[in-house]
Amino acid sequence: MSSKRQRPIELRSSELLKRALSDAGVEGPDGKVVLILETEGVSAESADRVASILSDLLDVDYEQQARLQKRAAAGEVAAGVVHETRNILGLIRGFAQVALTPAIDDAKREKLLTRLEAETTRCMETVARFLHFSRDNQATHEQIDVNALLREAAELLTLHTRTRRVTIKTTLGEQIPPIWGNAGELLQVLVNLGLNGQQAMPAGGELEFVSTQASDGMVSLWVNDTGAGVPAELREKIFEPFFTTDTKAGTGLGLSLCRQTAIAHGGTLELRDSATGASFDLRLPALRNAGADEDAG
Repeated sequence: MSSKRQRPIELRSSELLKRALSDAGVEGPDGKVVLILETEGVSAESADRVASILSDLLDVDYEQQARLQKRAAAGEVAAGVVHETRNILGLIRGFAQVALTPAIDDAKREKLLTRLEAETTRCMETVARFLHFSRDNQATHEQIDVNALLREAAELLTLHTRTRRVTIKTTLGEQIPPIWGNAGELLQVLVNLGLNGQQAMPAGGELEFVSTQASDGMVSLWVNDTGAGVPAELREKIFEPFFTTDTKAGTGLGLSLCRQTAIAHGGTLELRDSATGASFDLRLPALRNAGADEDAG
């Protein structure tokens, strides 16, 4: 006669999963979250092995999830980079073929070679921009130019939207103070928000990056789209771990990770009221208010 076996699986460092399960009311009295694996008709050794495997699979920490999210975003941007690079190489090939024509005069050949050099530089910059975004973030904090960060996010997403009928716009405030943080992590937040905005506009639209300074010593980095917007009943749920409205793809971790990054930088990430589409406000402390105990490491 087979007997049921129960094996506890304690989640050690998966803060995202712990929070999701805790919100569902499955947190123990001591604050621990433990899943119970119930097996029937298998040996104790097999049950222990299955419990160990499940524990390892579920024990995914914030850093691992952030890396996975970044790779997913890099994969989407990469398609735009390949498309753009192919176009530039086509231009370079055309200029070179014409420049090699024996009948062409020296003045026109020089003009073509100048264009060829310019397109080659543009190709190198496109690839370098993508490599900078896709590499693993260094665990260092530095002074960050807010407008430069928004421009970089806009340039990356422009490569991704050329064939999607989405226009990228930047509205950058004047004399925006710098912020203190990890530039790679914050760029990832902006790109993720931008990708979400693009997905909300399948028929095309406008994606806007905006910088403003608030009177409370905070700087706001806005990502606005002209999509369908977020229903009122989902405005807070979208930031919950594993919540997603995308039934075809995605883990539902994107906005949750973005908000965690904002909090880690002493800021907030909120969905604000907007007449059209969605408007996300990433608020971060201006450098002069970021804390005297910060150092360059």
